[in-house]
Amino acid sequence: MVYMSAAILLALLILTSPALVYFQNGSGLNIHSAKKNSQQSSADSIPAHSVNSATGPESGYHVSLSKFYNSGPAPMGIADYGYSSQSGAYRYNSTSFLGTLKLNSMYVYNSTSGSTGSAFQLNLMLNFSAGGNSYTYWIQDVAAINSGSNGKSQYISFIDNVWNFSSSHSTSIYPSSLRGNGSVYQNTLYYAYASNGLAGSNITVSAPVKIELKADSNLIAGVPEVSLMYNDGYGWVTYDNIYFTFASGASSDSGFVVSGYSYNKLGLYYDAELILGGPGNGSSTKLQSGSVDFSLQYWNGHNYQFVPNAWNYGSDTAETIYGSNLSFLPSTRNASLYSSMSTGVETLGQLYSSGSVGDVNISLPYSSGTAYVNNAEYNYTNYGLNLTLMPGVYNVTISPASKNETLKGSFSIRPGQYLSLNQSYFGKKYTVKLNETGLEAGTPWTVVFANGTLVSSDLPTIAIYLQNGTYTLIPNSTAGYRYTGPPLIVTVDGSNQSMYVNFSRLYKITFNQTGLHGVEWFVNLSGNVSYELGDSISFNLTNGTYNYSVIHIKGYTTSPDKGILTVNGSAANLTIRFIQSAYTVTVKEHGLPDGYNWSLFIDGSWHYSNDSILILNLSNGTYAFAAYGLNGSYTIKGSNATISVAGSNETVGITFISAYNSGINLDYKLIYVVFLAAVSISGTIAIRRRQ
Repeated sequence: MVYMSAAILLALLILTSPALVYFQNGSGLNIHSAKKNSQQSSADSIPAHSVNSATGPESGYHVSLSKFYNSGPAPMGIADYGYSSQSGAYRYNSTSFLGTLKLNSMYVYNSTSGSTGSAFQLNLMLNFSAGGNSYTYWIQDVAAINSGSNGKSQYISFIDNVWNFSSSHSTSIYPSSLRGNGSVYQNTLYYAYASNGLAGSNITVSAPVKIELKADSNLIAGVPEVSLMYNDGYGWVTYDNIYFTFASGASSDSGFVVSGYSYNKLGLYYDAELILGGPGNGSSTKLQSGSVDFSLQYWNGHNYQFVPNAWNYGSDTAETIYGSNLSFLPSTRNASLYSSMSTGVETLGQLYSSGSVGDVNISLPYSSGTAYVNNAEYNYTNYGLNLTLMPGVYNVTISPASKNETLKGSFSIRPGQYLSLNQSYFGKKYTVKLNETGLEAGTPWTVVFANGTLVSSDLPTIAIYLQNGTYTLIPNSTAGYRYTGPPLIVTVDGSNQSMYVNFSRLYKITFNQTGLHGVEWFVNLSGNVSYELGDSISFNLTNGTYNYSVIHIKGYTTSPDKGILTVNGSAANLTIRFIQSAYTVTVKEHGLPDGYNWSLFIDGSWHYSNDSILILNLSNGTYAFAAYGLNGSYTIKGSNATISVAGSNETVGITFISAYNSGINLDYKLIYVVFLAAVSISGTIAIRRRQ
């Protein structure tokens, strides 16, 4: 699982280790006792990446996170390297880490080996000092999984490994140097133990299931000790206590160290990681289906707190997974910071940084108790608690263990903010319950204070805690719904309050037009005007009755042009027809003997008259025409013979001349054109009519 020297890696590959965990092909899982057996292959996790031990420990301003992995397959989950891409390197140590897994469903399969095995690993670096020397040991608390093809059935067992990373030249662990339930294997290479006969281990569980892994570091009578625990629904079980007896009289115990300033003496990271990879021996597996959520917390002296920065992959282990995608899944509702794994392509990167979350310190006069932050429960000690949270608004209820009273309050936190609160902040406050009506279950809704503070929930009731006073609250409309009431005025005067926030469902009302192309049109709906170049205009409306009108467009009649619309629990469509208006065009001819027939071709039709006047009905537009009289012996002269209509009646004069007379007279509003010329170009004149 770690990156060791080439010589150690070669020795590891030559030697075979005891089969603490051996995954059979298919779905079977056998747990074997820890005994030396050189004929069995190991399924223990192994260090697999080589470094040049001759160079000694690496150091620098900060570590490089792409040293061993920069793409998948990789150990995927959540990790803290002591480094942030925004703020750089940092260091901290803790006596305990808690890894939480929400295994919603999971099916993994390695097509080469036929294995359906995988392993969730809580990997930590333990550091202590004794006899003037500093020691580093790699601690692994592992949940071994064999998954059924349906993604629900999961066979689970728990094992641990301990590796010596104290020197770049010697990584030996001697049986006399430590004491626990397990044994040292592969000629002093590593320590391991597989839990047997304990509650919740070597059983089949059905997803969804919550699995917790915890490691504690203690100094007991001067001896460094590590306790390894799990909880998969059967309560907390401590399955191994490992005492580093060689270090009796240890001068200091740093516990588990996270540092991005330098590598350890084997060139590996001082990190904390909760990852999913292959079942052991540096193996890989593929996520075929399912999803898993990961969270990682450390003990800060008061309570368990989410790590300050998180990446979606580990690096110290060689077991990997592919076909998985990790995304950040924060929740203000549950006051939690999770990474969420699903099928996809590995993209390695930072989940969140200290600049994108906020830290809250709450100092209390009570030594211990329970704090409820939104829907999350925190047990605290030593007169306070520290929290790392997503930006947002949080309701806090604090129940001290020593007193029968409750402190309540609310606070909001911004990205990168450090917020310090004490008991005075939690002055006497009263509960104001805002109860929504009209929303479908699970629909998020938001209320805004006059000062801009947001409170949101996807539950039917939002509880806020306010001191005496008057407050203005404005419910926001939410997707598919509208708050139609006035701002809420809340007066708190020494008692709790309860108010209702009424939302109305919105229905899509669509006006569809016909007859217009590329023309902007407008609908006025009870004073709200909307316009569009396309074929439809939509409004989202609550139940009720509305007046509408369609704004007049010159040259068109509209049907209907106004009306009353009733919305009654469903969407609706209305059709608006735009029809081009027709105008009277009077064509007066001159030049023909009285009573002679003449004809005019326009807009695709022939029109005839034996009088001096011809009446046409035309819509707006410009029309080419041709005219002739007396069986073609009279014509008009000129090119581009057109009649234009622009929103009003027109009178047009044409003068016929003998077809053998080449002269032409131009009078006001008279058009002269030669009939034969008009006919010759009629094929090229576009006769168009604006629709």
